[in-house]
Amino acid sequence: RNQRQWSFNLDFGLAPDTNISNGTNATTVDATFGSQTIPLTLSNTARQKSGTGQTLSAGGTARLNLGGDTRLVIDGDAQGVNYKGKSFDDFSGQMAVGPAFQLSDDTTLTVQALGSQRYYGGKRAATGLGGRASFQLNIDNSRRVGVSIDARHSNSGFASSYSGWQLGSYATFEQVVGRRFIASATLFGRREALKSATYSSTEFGANLGFGGELPHGITAGISGGVSRALFDAPFSIFSSQARRDTRLSARANMGLRQMRWFGFSPSITYSYTRSASSLALYDSARHRVAFALARYF
Repeated sequence: RNQRQWSFNLDFGLAPDTNISNGTNATTVDATFGSQTIPLTLSNTARQKSGTGQTLSAGGTARLNLGGDTRLVIDGDAQGVNYKGKSFDDFSGQMAVGPAFQLSDDTTLTVQALGSQRYYGGKRAATGLGGRASFQLNIDNSRRVGVSIDARHSNSGFASSYSGWQLGSYATFEQVVGRRFIASATLFGRREALKSATYSSTEFGANLGFGGELPHGITAGISGGVSRALFDAPFSIFSSQARRDTRLSARANMGLRQMRWFGFSPSITYSYTRSASSLALYDSARHRVAFALARYF
């Protein structure tokens, strides 16, 4: 699909979720006031809450010839989930535009300006502006590596403490297996340099994935990841030590391309996330199943 001038994906469905608030299951957290430690009871909005959302996502890419070995690449994607009420509704979108230079038959360099917008709970959560650079090398017909760097400044609509720079770097290796499957491995590092040192962090980790086409028009894939997030300064009311999180994720999906309804095919995706945090307020687990109809153009 990377050789096509354009591509577009669209899907919508329902997603039962055990933790739409991404909150903790703890009922109390310990707070320190001077020499005293007092357990505080968490409100329902701060704790784990389940629900079923209506989901919609779309994404596409256009590659326009600028002459010679240069193309203008336009990437865009948007996704949203709507729950009963507005408190946990989550909608976001991103667009990136810039030239891709074909340095050789096997190497490509892409440089793009990007912008992003997110609304959470009916309020503007973050507006991001920045850029990214990506380098891709095809080792042979079945293997390739890619490296990308992303930098953007995010302005929060909730509080200035959450505003600041977000930096990311990613290195990915992909291998074709048996002509029908692709295995991938990614190493990544992220830095959030925000106005508040309490919320600023450095995260590093890895993801593994495997997926492809099975007989009878079935597509399937599995992936998993682990990362470690280290925060710059303690949340003094809860601990004298800076927060430390170990984050786990897993995902499995299956689609049936042979079944079509107005061009849309059914799919099911299960995802799991776990944040094992040193602060009980941020310790959480989440299971989600999405039943969707998808179409690929």
